[in-house]
Formats: sequence, C-alpha cells, structure tokens
Amino acid sequence: MEAQKHFGVLTDGELVARGIEMRRHDTPRFIMEFQRNLILALLSGKNGKQVRTEGYAKARALIFEAIRRILEGDIPVRDLVVSKVLRRPLSSYGRAAVHVSAVIRLAERGKMVQAGEVVDFIHIDSKRHNPLCRVAPVETYDGKDYDRRSTGSS
Repeated sequence: MEAQKHFGVLTDGELVARGIEMRRHDTPRFIMEFQRNLILALLSGKNGKQVRTEGYAKARALIFEAIRRILEGDIPVRDLVVSKVLRRPLSSYGRAAVHVSAVIRLAERGKMVQAGEVVDFIHIDSKRHNPLCRVAPVETYDGKDYDRRSTGSS
C-alpha cells in the first residue's frame, strides 16, 4: 500500500503535509522551504476561484524564481545537502546508490561510515557514467559547482 500524499492549509493558517518531500528527513533545506512556500502561495486564496487564479499565479512565480536560482547557481550549498542513513554495512550493497557512492568516497579517504550512521552529500554531476563521480560527501566537497540538473534528488 502506497503512503498517502496530501497537503493543505487549515483555517487557522497551519500547514498540513503528509507523504511529500518536505516531510522527509533527507530532503535538502532548499527543497523543503520551496515546497512549503509553494503550498502556502498556491493555497493563499480565500476560495477555489482565488486558488485557481491568484494562488496559481503566485505559485508559478515561485517556481520560475526557484528554477532561475538553481540554474544561476544561487543556492547556498548548505541548503542542497542530502542526508541519508546507511542502513546496512557498506559491503552488503550490490550497486552504488547515491548515498553509498558518498560513503565509498569517504572510505577512500580513510573515514569509515557504519550502518546506522548518516552521510551528508551534494549532487555534483548526475550525468557521469561512474556513479562515484555523481556525488561528493560534504566533508570532502571542494565548494565548486553543484549539479543543477538533479538538485535535491536522491
């Protein structure tokens, strides 16, 4: 059974969200804030008509602004950090998922991450053939460009 995904704003202005990225612990801060602001903008109208017109226009403007900021590299790297838990020992993974690639890169530098520990990483080049070159652990990230095509993906 798939988890329910819904969001809304209560009459007192409280945002309710379930099953979407802003609720996940591993979602980058930029994505969480963007999604929260997007929902609040979209649902800012007093009735359905205002949501479809004014809310939609506000949400659309936020989307274009977020895209511009991403493409121009205007997002602070700390707001793009993805955090994932290594669920099993590194040796038990058959393929290099993004967080596993980050753990392997740390291991190459002598830092071992144990099962149950969190690894923080940045997407740097999602198109690279070698999965170890797609992400960089935050600890070893050189501060250069991030991948503007996969920002926030994991």
